[in-house]
Amino acid sequence: MPTRIIDSHCHIFNVDDLPVYRFLRHVALPERCLEHLDALAWLLAKFLKALAPGAEAERRVLLASSARGAIPAEAPVDDPQRREDALANALGMLRNHARGDLRPRSRAASLTEEDPLPPRDQAAALLQLLRQDAAPSGLRSRSVPQRARTLPADPELRAIARDLVGSNAQQPRMPGPRASVSLSNLAMLFRWAGQLAGYRHRLASTLGNISGAPTRPVLLTPALIDFGRWIHTDREFSTGPAAVFAVQVEMMALIAAGRPGGALVHPFVPYDPWHAAVELAAGRANPPLALVRDAIGHRGAVGVKLYPPMGFRAWRNAEVAADEYPVELREETGGRPGYWLDRALGELYEECARLDAPIMAHCADSNEGRPRAGLFADPTWWEAAVQEFRELRVNLGHFGGVWLLDGDDKRCDGREKANWTLLAADIVARHPRQVWADMSYFAEVLSDGKPREDAVKALRHLAANSAAPNLLYGSDWIMMGQEQGASDYASQTMSAAAEAGLPLENFAWRSAARFLGLDREGQSRDRLLAFHARDPAALTAIRGFMPGLSPAA
Repeated sequence: MPTRIIDSHCHIFNVDDLPVYRFLRHVALPERCLEHLDALAWLLAKFLKALAPGAEAERRVLLASSARGAIPAEAPVDDPQRREDALANALGMLRNHARGDLRPRSRAASLTEEDPLPPRDQAAALLQLLRQDAAPSGLRSRSVPQRARTLPADPELRAIARDLVGSNAQQPRMPGPRASVSLSNLAMLFRWAGQLAGYRHRLASTLGNISGAPTRPVLLTPALIDFGRWIHTDREFSTGPAAVFAVQVEMMALIAAGRPGGALVHPFVPYDPWHAAVELAAGRANPPLALVRDAIGHRGAVGVKLYPPMGFRAWRNAEVAADEYPVELREETGGRPGYWLDRALGELYEECARLDAPIMAHCADSNEGRPRAGLFADPTWWEAAVQEFRELRVNLGHFGGVWLLDGDDKRCDGREKANWTLLAADIVARHPRQVWADMSYFAEVLSDGKPREDAVKALRHLAANSAAPNLLYGSDWIMMGQEQGASDYASQTMSAAAEAGLPLENFAWRSAARFLGLDREGQSRDRLLAFHARDPAALTAIRGFMPGLSPAA
């Protein structure tokens, strides 16, 4: 194992940070092609929202904790009984909706802060499938035909909840693509999703432990994400996006100062070019850019996260036909969405160059905001961007779809995913001072037998590629947490990389130090040193990630 690790691509989401229904429905769950997706996402969202502590509650916990790295309190989701109660209540709401008894408080509520109700027949079908695996003893005398004609009663819902998340919950495997819905293959999905209702600092501590903290120096750079109006998040958040992300940035600054579990934590702040484009088109200031300046300049953030598969290119959006963009964006930019998206991105790139701050971007045909939007993440447009902005540094997250190195993958509708890894490698090799790529969510390294052999073979090819010096380690946790054995991801990835001939120290952290600007004098290094100036232990730890700088001040 390497002496230290930088996890260049990770997340520590909390339900408060996400439009959770839309995140589950449009980003996290579609990749698994599960049945009754609308009803399942709705059920999960109601369950999580009932459990998640608000940002203010976690803020009070962090401010009250004086011990570095301490885990001062448990969240409601940590209590099996509270999990069971929350899910039983959510199941009851779904059952009532299937009966036609659940109504939004008002039409306005249904279009804004409420999650869209799933089709009633889909809600009923999901409940019927779940009840097949859970029959409370008090109901077993009821005949199968009689039970099939009715929706589950409260005791049956309680039994389902107990088996999924309560005292009876097991630890089965995550449902694979196109899996049927049942208690046995959804229990791990609920277990994974339950982490989204936990405290962020506890998630950071767990992630640090995966990489070896506190026995090994670990730097986490979790990405905050603004999905913006690409998936209609404005209809789910009850407050405006500026307020939502300002709270997230403040929370991450407190976590960075506390170093939970002994890991250093410095995030990438989100930027939504839709929001920025609309403001610029109206002749107003750029609030997403103001957030970037504040987070990087004063709150411990190290760079910016962009999410092109929502539906925008890294550059040259003006070349795309206007009708390729959502109608709302066209209307809000006077029919010139591509032009204003480029203006919004150009302002960001110029600011990143001024701040000496890098960008991490989702670069894979996955997690798309709408059908075919994943193709906007093509790394070709990042090459155009770095050619235009010569001081820009970018990490092509997921390396163009690294999971496709050992085979093809198809979407639920049968469309093949674009495989850009070799293209991304060529771009990295042509622009080694500006472009890096991370190996996050390469879940094949967790497998045995031929799948792992194929993964090592693919890594061996990359080790011989000219792009190899700019490869980065990344976990994509908490998303990686969906996979069996995810807690071993760092050790298994490093083992496979060593077997493939990748220089471990460079892959594990030195390449990332160059990407982050920590290997040389400049603003990036100075900001982190200033952030930890009053904490001698943290200062020593961060200096260890700055090659050429002695640990002692």
